[in-house]
Amino acid sequence: MQWHWHTARVASKKGAIGFGSPNQIHTAEAAVAFVVVKGEATTSAKSRKSAKKKAASAAALLVEDEFNNLRWAHRAYDCVQNFLAPLNARSVEEFLIEPSELTALMEVINAEMGRRIQTVGEAIHAARKVLH
Repeated sequence: MQWHWHTARVASKKGAIGFGSPNQIHTAEAAVAFVVVKGEATTSAKSRKSAKKKAASAAALLVEDEFNNLRWAHRAYDCVQNFLAPLNARSVEEFLIEPSELTALMEVINAEMGRRIQTVGEAIHAARKVLH
């Protein structure tokens, strides 16, 4: 018997709606919203257990994806921080731009880090919700 994935519309607190396949989950709530349907609608314990296992797997993948996104944002943060730190404390470094001019860039990176930390937290919460 073949399993088919069907998505459900789920409105998050921010009003976003997640659609997609198991490889394209866009919100933490969408990971929980995936419903596994087998040819005929059944409510047996075995099919519920299998559906829960598939939902947990999708939620775990979402957590991993969101954590990797957070790593990319952190790499951008480290790049700017390393740019601002002189290689040798005794030598005078020449900058083509003033560090104060990077304020806007740092604000954007910090906002992105905060957003990605929040999405990792939401993904973890969704995974916990599926598992319990």
